[in-house]
Amino acid sequence: MSKKKTALIVVSAVFGLIVICCLFAYFIFGIKKVSYDTGEWNNLEKTFIYLPSVDEMGEYDDLKCKYLHKDYFIFQSDAYTLRAKYSEEIFDKQTNYIENNYIFQETVLENGEETAETTFKLDTFEFQMLSLSEYNLYFPKQIVFVGISEEENEIAFVFFDDFDLDYIDKSFSDFLIEECGWE
Repeated sequence: MSKKKTALIVVSAVFGLIVICCLFAYFIFGIKKVSYDTGEWNNLEKTFIYLPSVDEMGEYDDLKCKYLHKDYFIFQSDAYTLRAKYSEEIFDKQTNYIENNYIFQETVLENGEETAETTFKLDTFEFQMLSLSEYNLYFPKQIVFVGISEEENEIAFVFFDDFDLDYIDKSFSDFLIEECGWE
């Protein structure tokens, strides 16, 4: 074999190995897109009208939005978080509004057995899952959590969407951190 053919084979093999490593890394780590623009939440709440708009969050002192898109080749997920911090008086009004205007899930059943806690604590927040039937959500592919922190006078809405997700194999606290990008 000539030196040119040997060199071509080596270069092709190295190039092929690099491509395979890149594809492997893509499948393992995927691509994440993060945005803190309130426009992402505004687009979401236009589709899911039961979610509050930024304006409907009331007179907040501070507002944080986060959109996290994960892309693992053909598998994709989206998580949206809207957090508002209030003065004590406004916080009480907003909390009462949530308690009186939203319906929450009591249990999640699969094959007749309870599979997930619908209320849980993360940091200073007490989270509850919105009703799956009332809001036409499909567990675990679409979930909405509402969190209230009385210590911080803060309210959070977290919307998660992953068409391909068949089960959640971790606690909801870990799920919010790892899959929804809770900070």
